[in-house]
Amino acid sequence: MKIAGRSKSNAEVTMVRIPKNRAPAHPGRVLLNEYLAPLGVPQTKFTERIGVPVQRVNEIIKGKRG
Repeated sequence: MKIAGRSKSNAEVTMVRIPKNRAPAHPGRVLLNEYLAPLGVPQTKFTERIGVPVQRVNEIIKGKRG
């Protein structure tokens, strides 16, 4: 029986184990290590683009804000 709007997918699902004894990454660490640093985007340019004060983003990255 075919359901309208649905299609079969050959996507493979992979389960990933997340250690339960590890503290979650701080949002600032993720922002810096996963986005700003790899893309070479300075905090100042990032804050101008999103319309947030530089000090706020800097505090998030330094772990003083979440």
